[in-house]
Amino acid sequence: MKVNIYYGGRGLIEDPTLYVINKIQDVLKEIRVTVNRYNLYEQKNGISMLPNTFKDADAIILAVSMEWYGVGGLMQTFLDSCWLYADKQKLKDIYMFPIVVATTNGERRALEYLTGAWELLGGRVCEGICTYVSNRIEFETNQVYASILEKKAEEIYRIVSHKVPMLPNSINACHVEIPSAGIELTPQESERLFDVMRNMRSDGKSIVIITHKLNEVMEISDRVVVLRHGEYVGQLETAKTDPQEMTDMMV
Repeated sequence: MKVNIYYGGRGLIEDPTLYVINKIQDVLKEIRVTVNRYNLYEQKNGISMLPNTFKDADAIILAVSMEWYGVGGLMQTFLDSCWLYADKQKLKDIYMFPIVVATTNGERRALEYLTGAWELLGGRVCEGICTYVSNRIEFETNQVYASILEKKAEEIYRIVSHKVPMLPNSINACHVEIPSAGIELTPQESERLFDVMRNMRSDGKSIVIITHKLNEVMEISDRVVVLRHGEYVGQLETAKTDPQEMTDMMV
């Protein structure tokens, strides 16, 4: 069995997230699980290549401190790279265990972000660890807490080794493939299609559209990923950009 740990913090000794993942890693190694660990901060320049490390993994642990998970953070960049570059057929069979440790408020929000992102990618989400730490020394020397972490590691082993099936959920993306070659929609047909997509978005569905028509991009999208010659260039929030900026990135 192989488990990958992806840590999204800075690696500072004051980060109690390190204690949690070290404890889980130690237990997994004791029961002969191969554990590979990736520090997103240390590997930030090659973060787009990290989804390739899923190849032989049976499960992954996404571990963040609350202070480093947020918008623009390394974990979000990593998950965006998973969306763009990961093998989705492989990903759907990978169990994900989230770990969120906070020394300030908001750990539940971070947990929801991680689980929602992995479900959107089509992977299997399992119950992880979500905790608030007010005193790091007290937390790391508490034997009750240590026992809880050890039991979680054993639970990870049981779930993955027995390939426990997961119940379906409604958050998974609804992928709509719309072929463009040879199809021309009238303005009225385009507007009806956009209405359908807006309704799907209101229902919590996610839609991926591939188009070169910037007016459609501006009208219907929330976020834009720009490609040039099939290569990833960058991403933009539609509300904060304009057709000229997207054109400049494309050419």
